Amino acid sequence: MSTAPPFPRVPQPKRGWSGVIGLRASSSFYIAKFVVIVVRLVTPLCVCHVCRLFWIAQAPLSTSTSLLSQFINVASLVETLFLVASFLRARALAKQRLPIPFPRNERALGVGRILNYLESASKKIKCVDPRDGTKTIPGKCHDDCCHTLLRGWNRGADWEDCDKSHAESWMSWALFSEEWENLSSYQKEEVSGYLDKLCEITGLSLEKVASGGANSHKTKKVAPMRLSLDDMVWLHRPLAAYFVTDFLLGQCISPLVMWHFGYRRLRNKVADRSDVRHWYHPGNPDVHAGKSSDERKETADGVFMLHGVGIGYLPYLDMLRKVQSATNGLPILVIEIPYIALRAWASPDSRGPDCSAEAIARSMRSVGMERATLVGHSFGTIIASWILRHAREHVHSAVLIDPVTLQLARADVAFAAIHRKPVSAADVLLEYFVFRELSLAATLARNFYWFRNILWAEDLPGGGRSVGILSSNDAIVPSASVRDYLIDKGVDHVWLEGLGHAGFLKRPAVVDGIVEQIRMRGQMRSGGKKVD
Repeated sequence: MSTAPPFPRVPQPKRGWSGVIGLRASSSFYIAKFVVIVVRLVTPLCVCHVCRLFWIAQAPLSTSTSLLSQFINVASLVETLFLVASFLRARALAKQRLPIPFPRNERALGVGRILNYLESASKKIKCVDPRDGTKTIPGKCHDDCCHTLLRGWNRGADWEDCDKSHAESWMSWALFSEEWENLSSYQKEEVSGYLDKLCEITGLSLEKVASGGANSHKTKKVAPMRLSLDDMVWLHRPLAAYFVTDFLLGQCISPLVMWHFGYRRLRNKVADRSDVRHWYHPGNPDVHAGKSSDERKETADGVFMLHGVGIGYLPYLDMLRKVQSATNGLPILVIEIPYIALRAWASPDSRGPDCSAEAIARSMRSVGMERATLVGHSFGTIIASWILRHAREHVHSAVLIDPVTLQLARADVAFAAIHRKPVSAADVLLEYFVFRELSLAATLARNFYWFRNILWAEDLPGGGRSVGILSSNDAIVPSASVRDYLIDKGVDHVWLEGLGHAGFLKRPAVVDGIVEQIRMRGQMRSGGKKVD
């Protein structure tokens, strides 16, 4: 169901000569391509310049050259050394141990939820049309769920082009992060049982295609996505790019701005990683004045926020300022996650969801947060799912913006982040500057717990204390499907018409609406009643 307050409708671009839609889309795409090519040429040119210096036997700091030439020589040498270091680091990251497989009880629960979801969807005759939210389409849920969940992980291949070996290969990766051949007989029996149940629910048949059979030439072309077993896809970026995103923005500007807004960095040892920054705003000490003890226990006593992939918290500062004002000064705790904030030497988190959630819970307890409003955006909703499962007692309410964790069993997010070819200027820039960055690429390919990161409606706080905020033009999150799922489960949602992923950050009026949702959910009691 849609929730108040109403969000402003984002104006759509006008067609015609004034908009020049086709020309702008085409020109911006090639301009973005040109920018990426120029940035990628920096390192090869530096390597060539260093080779030239060695060829003519000239020292980088030769006194016979100008200061500008000396600077170019040194910069080229440093860039070349950084290239070598990046490739050595990428090689080490690619060889990292694979994500910890499901524990047995969690494995049974997770797969059981996916199978129950497919079974319930297949029994529905009508479901919500994503075009208008009201019209019903016979059989829509069954076709959509089966198509995306099963065909999607096989890179869109038709079922007649797939065989049981591909399904076994994919399921052994999903549950055990292993090749099918490396599983024990007990594990193979477990995988086969899940596949039989899957075929029974969906009515599909997975049979071995005999070598030389009618479809064997098609089967060889099908390769299921197994992200922690596939090659790690990354693109090198020059040190100058990290100088901007890491040193200038991450180490200089971001801390200064956070201090300016009243945040202080927690310098305690509650976290397991020293590079994960914990920023805390104590808020108004009298914020709970006049409330009864029951109201204090049943409403949120703070706001805990997790950012998405990008440059950290800089894009969210206006939103944080408005949250501080709207909640009358509730304490705010934010955690800056380096391996998704474009930092040069940030190592992916390989501790596992339970250990990470416990470290965050310790950080919350250290500042006196017992039951906070959990706010997560994009990748931040992944970490929010860890907290909701392993430190649920510290969560009063949840506001999930562009939630990639809901319906993560579908292949949409994995394909968009790793395999999708750019079709717009934004896609071109995101692919090179974000998704192909080494630390993030290693996180997605070697340290991302795809099927342990799925968040289900049953994991969310009830009583109207949870809301999903979805963007209609999201190119990463399957927003329409997530909306159908939330409606079916009775969880509130807000639909941002005309916005793409993270598009709300550029719309102050939309940010105001999201801030109101954070304030309203934090005042909800367990029974769904709002505290005035």
